[in-house]
Amino acid sequence: GGVPSGPPPPSGEEKGVGYAEVERLVDESPTGSRGVLYLPWLQGERSPFTDPNASGCFLGIRADTSKADLYRSVIEGVCYSFCS
Repeated sequence: GGVPSGPPPPSGEEKGVGYAEVERLVDESPTGSRGVLYLPWLQGERSPFTDPNASGCFLGIRADTSKADLYRSVIEGVCYSFCS
């Protein structure tokens, strides 16, 4: 199935974060994003049941959560959503 409401791709260097920077950041965080989870339901979800009110969020953020952990959790959350 698809992910109808995952985050948009990086828009480029004009906002300071391009693909190369995202890739570098993702590589800095270990698999599992040090416990940070991202739910990519920014416009509802349709599986395992349709819920137009479902919303995206980060879970497990702590004082020592890094930018790299957040980026990796987004990649992992979207990939997991594709596979589920």
